[in-house]
Amino acid sequence: MTLTKSMLYASNPHALVDAGNKLRDGDESFGSELDVMVNQVRSSGSSWSGAAYDAAYDCVSAERDAGSKLTDEVVDLADTMLDAGNELVAWRDALIGKVGGAESVGCAVRDDWVVEHEDSTVAEAHQSVINEGYRSYCAAAATAAARISAAADEVRACGNRIGDRGTDSGAAEQPVGGSSDAGPTDLLPGTPVPLDGAPAALNPFGTTRIVPGQTFPAGFSDPNMTSPLADQFGKKIIIDPEKTPGAIGGYSGNIVTPNPLTNTPSIGVPGAGAGLVTPNGYSTRVPKSLNIDAEMGATLRIVAAEPYAMSTVEYGGLPELAVHYRYEYQVLYNYSFVGNAIIADGEWEDASLEDVQKLAQMGVPVPRLD
Repeated sequence: MTLTKSMLYASNPHALVDAGNKLRDGDESFGSELDVMVNQVRSSGSSWSGAAYDAAYDCVSAERDAGSKLTDEVVDLADTMLDAGNELVAWRDALIGKVGGAESVGCAVRDDWVVEHEDSTVAEAHQSVINEGYRSYCAAAATAAARISAAADEVRACGNRIGDRGTDSGAAEQPVGGSSDAGPTDLLPGTPVPLDGAPAALNPFGTTRIVPGQTFPAGFSDPNMTSPLADQFGKKIIIDPEKTPGAIGGYSGNIVTPNPLTNTPSIGVPGAGAGLVTPNGYSTRVPKSLNIDAEMGATLRIVAAEPYAMSTVEYGGLPELAVHYRYEYQVLYNYSFVGNAIIADGEWEDASLEDVQKLAQMGVPVPRLD
């Protein structure tokens, strides 16, 4: 959905601030009730003891701990809403002020933000100012939505753990998402841009993913991941190649450079003492080289995706926010001897982009996740 001027004027981002404050008030009440629950069970210990009492106290204490964790997450959500609301109020007022500035000199600002004036120079100057304010507001709104959504997911996860006696409340939390600090993920987030689209075609060693529900003004660009959105979408994604379809490429053919002594794709080994003269003045009969009919191939796999830029791409007729990733690879070399029987596999090792480009030129299949 594209933000129009009338939609902006009708919006009330301060409602996020009000909602955040109400959420904080409710969380305080919930936290106080948790202590009441534990105290009541503890006080009953004067007339109740034994295994049943111990089990009841342990159960209630575990629920209190889970509830305390939930209150922490609720506070984080409330703070996120307060920060987002205040920031959006500021960006909204700034954009409305830019519109007012244009109108004060006789410009007309249409609902689609197009500035009209009989003097094209005046119109263009105010159009540039309004475009910048529009992009800033949209970026702030997208960041706010993403952060609130992530905080709400944490609240939901903590809430689901209350009453779940199959989960140890003291156990380490399971990672969420696919960032570099959250363990492997099977697939990259977002929707892949079709391979015939320009962004993907320009980067054969990476991918572009559209962020669902993040419609942006056309022309938005963050080439170095320095905008506020980078906090949300700028995390490296760790890939588990064993679980991710397409992350492991096929075996290549022989990539051994032809032996210059024989001009054949074999490994040439110089003979020991080749070309030497004996003390009697006779040439040795050691051959100058030995040819070992061996071949070497290589396989590549994707182990991570590093975001390096963001921009808008047209998708479904709308300018959508897209994150551009660069793949990180590992390579495995394998060797064969006599009849292409594999006799040894190397170990997976990191491969730089330059290494991958060279291997691709030698015919090694390069995997993609699109």
